Amino acid sequence: DMTYRVETEKDGIKWQHSVGQMERGTNGKVLAATAFVKDITDEVQKQSALLMAEEASKAKSEFLARMSHEIRTPLNAIIGMSDSLKDENLSEDIMEVIEDIEQAAEGLHQLLSRTLDHAKLISDKMQIDLHRDNVKDVISTSTRLWNPQCSSSNITLRTHFDSNLPEQLLLD
Repeated sequence: DMTYRVETEKDGIKWQHSVGQMERGTNGKVLAATAFVKDITDEVQKQSALLMAEEASKAKSEFLARMSHEIRTPLNAIIGMSDSLKDENLSEDIMEVIEDIEQAAEGLHQLLSRTLDHAKLISDKMQIDLHRDNVKDVISTSTRLWNPQCSSSNITLRTHFDSNLPEQLLLD
């Protein structure tokens, strides 16, 4: 019982699996041999492609995790500096800009967290972290942060909240 590779000029590389046995006489001399040979080239290629895809996915997840970690350091600095600016005696307009900076930084922080969650999901280490949050506040903040970009592209961004929408929802 063995698997082996065969290379010919005509067919190139092929993989085969053989199962066989020798029939021996009472004196131990080989009388006959029987073998069954099966071409398993397709199965070997599929298995090889699957292994390569798994390795590529793992490398991508590791890269995303590393990059997400490296981006968090300057992001935390932005959050810290904008937070310290809130202690200054600044105009209301400037304070709103600082709030927008903090919201954008928090959005980026959440994006990085989701990227890391994706890597965890790929490696079967994903955990759901449910917490109560005001869905209207979450959507309103997102709308406010996206409005400048939408306006510059001549896109009108509006939100509408159904009256049946609960104030608090469990979100991940």
